Amino acid sequence: MKIEKLNRRQFLAYSGAATGGLILGGQIAAFANAEESDVFFPNVWLQIAEDGQITVWVKRVEMGQGTRSSLAMVAADELGANWEDIKVRHVSTDSEDWGYIIVGGSGGLSSGYDLYREMAAQAREMLLAAAAVKAGGSKDDYNTENSFVIHSTTGQTWPFASLVEMAARMPKPQKAPLKDRSEHKLIGKKDVKRKEHTDIVGGTAEYGIDVVLPGMRYATIIRPPHFGARPRADMLAAFREQPGVEAAFLLDEKPYPQIPVVRGGIAIVASSTWAAQKARANVEVEWVLQDQNEFSSDGIFAKMDKALAGKGDVVRQVGNWEAGLEQADEILEAEYQLPFLAHAPIEPMNAVAVFREGKLEVWTPTQAQTPMQQRLATHFGMPEKDVVVHCPLLGGSFGRRLDQDYAFEAAMIAHKVSYPVRLLWTREDDMQFGSYRSASKHKMKATIRNGGLSGCAIKGSHIGVWSQFEPHMMNGPIDWSAISAAVSWPYGVDHLSVSQHLVREDVMVGWWRGVYATNYKLVQECWIDEIALHLGKDPVEFRLSMLQRQPDVVMIPDHPDYGDKEMDIRRFERLIEFARDTAGWKERKRAGKILGFGSDYYSVRTPVAVIAEVSNRDGRVSIDRVDCFIDCGIAVNPDAIAAQFEGGVLWALSSLTSEITFENGQVQQSNFDGFQVPRMDVRPKEVNVHIMPSDVYPSGVGEPAVTATMPALANAISALKGERQRIFPIDLDVA
Repeated sequence: MKIEKLNRRQFLAYSGAATGGLILGGQIAAFANAEESDVFFPNVWLQIAEDGQITVWVKRVEMGQGTRSSLAMVAADELGANWEDIKVRHVSTDSEDWGYIIVGGSGGLSSGYDLYREMAAQAREMLLAAAAVKAGGSKDDYNTENSFVIHSTTGQTWPFASLVEMAARMPKPQKAPLKDRSEHKLIGKKDVKRKEHTDIVGGTAEYGIDVVLPGMRYATIIRPPHFGARPRADMLAAFREQPGVEAAFLLDEKPYPQIPVVRGGIAIVASSTWAAQKARANVEVEWVLQDQNEFSSDGIFAKMDKALAGKGDVVRQVGNWEAGLEQADEILEAEYQLPFLAHAPIEPMNAVAVFREGKLEVWTPTQAQTPMQQRLATHFGMPEKDVVVHCPLLGGSFGRRLDQDYAFEAAMIAHKVSYPVRLLWTREDDMQFGSYRSASKHKMKATIRNGGLSGCAIKGSHIGVWSQFEPHMMNGPIDWSAISAAVSWPYGVDHLSVSQHLVREDVMVGWWRGVYATNYKLVQECWIDEIALHLGKDPVEFRLSMLQRQPDVVMIPDHPDYGDKEMDIRRFERLIEFARDTAGWKERKRAGKILGFGSDYYSVRTPVAVIAEVSNRDGRVSIDRVDCFIDCGIAVNPDAIAAQFEGGVLWALSSLTSEITFENGQVQQSNFDGFQVPRMDVRPKEVNVHIMPSDVYPSGVGEPAVTATMPALANAISALKGERQRIFPIDLDVA
């Protein structure tokens, strides 16, 4: 039989005729009386072809975290497939059957674990049924392994490929049994090769920046230094005279209310990226400023001070904080200040867009395909079905590619010309006109009574993503996009008050790896360390003692639409004990090692702890060893988990030592010379990742790898320097 290679759109058009009515949307078709088919497509996520290739479709983008391979491992194990037969493909927004396509919050694997087990189990049952029809007996007489169906008694085998036609005719099982974990050959195993690695190492992997369409032109944008600024009227003519330039025109500012980063500017379209960049460099733009907001970092922090002096919005209360203050034997106070931070992914922002035959197609590395599709459709007045967003591999993101500004700009340019356009941001563009993690200030208070911690007040001020740019997500005055990390304080006290003190400013804050947990958990874990040391307690044992004061489950408030979350305190305790014992915390402290501890129960889903060891080497902080501990439930892909932590440790170090600053309404840094990321000479000498054995449902890893590492490093460095670090970034010089 001839094997026809089908793309997704061809399959959707072809499948109704070729298979007698395939039902999509995650449902498996009733293939009875189906005509001959070249592929077995039991559901929208899986395809088995007669050449033996098994394609797993994934809607979680790949940006280095390993989610695509991890989900494919889940499917392969449940199907009983040979890993070498598996091919992974990413979906586009060309069909409603894929559902809402977005990834963030470290939820890529956990949100798909059950789905990929169940859909593969259904396919396996249909293959078993096909073998039973072909060879006789019951499907219960057969099992699958290594891409073969095997008769349990005789040992006779049939490759999946030989059963494609018959399997396509089998009815869908209503509920397929799932394999026992003891039968898994891939889940939980090390050294499973990622599917994208060969292409990446070989240079054939396609990132957004690699997309080329016939007749494509190349664009750049010169953005105004302030919102509302306009170029002098005669500037466009100067650009049109530059070699290779085919068009130059103004872009509208803020084309869609929820894409505020688009600030307009001059679009230059040329025959090559080089020509566009040269034209940009050759003409100096004169801007006409209009009531610009010349804010500064110092001014923003002053706003935060003023907000913290006010009442704020109390988000979580335990006991009576005011009464606790009156009863205290001693009151401890501290203020922390954290800077704005950039994402700085290695692949600059880019997008290719083209309008043709009344439709818009976009190729861009993005974490948010469906939101991008919806917002583009709204802006251009098109049906959503006529906007297709394709997503290649992402060369890093860290939350930056949840924004959609760069794709909007590409589409706006393409809408004014008659050919495909690739827009490429420069590094300087992204550093100065992208989005940032919000700076923050924190006022912390603790009450001491009878020699122990009796209460704590946590005040935080920052710019909120929702409150400033997505107000429709708000429920009352509380911005839950920011405060969720603050309210998940796990330690048992008689009196607790957590309050939010929002400020507004013309700074584009956005999603970031760990988002506001990198503010609040850094501060909270440094603060609990301060309290422990003030009381003469071991920091780890003090944390455990404060957890032991809690009931087994503590309810953590969240957005009213989502409901409160259950925090399993005993699970958190076990993880911290596991970290203490595995790393030899007590023994190393007695040996004089300088250690720092940090922990987090990220999103009330993933307990994590980190122990950092530092020393003074020639007047500089040396990070000698970092031990990372996680209870992420079933560890589907241990190598990916380790990689997440190894990268997370570097990200945490960068977050502690870098900053974005503003003066006269403009970012002062423009590239890696000003925004310092860790170089090889300051990297940790040793990083060890310890996964706590668990049978609970898988949870996220990427962001917890950061949120516990930051305070562990900060606490260790404070111990080394002999003074508490409360204003960041940290200087790695030791006085």
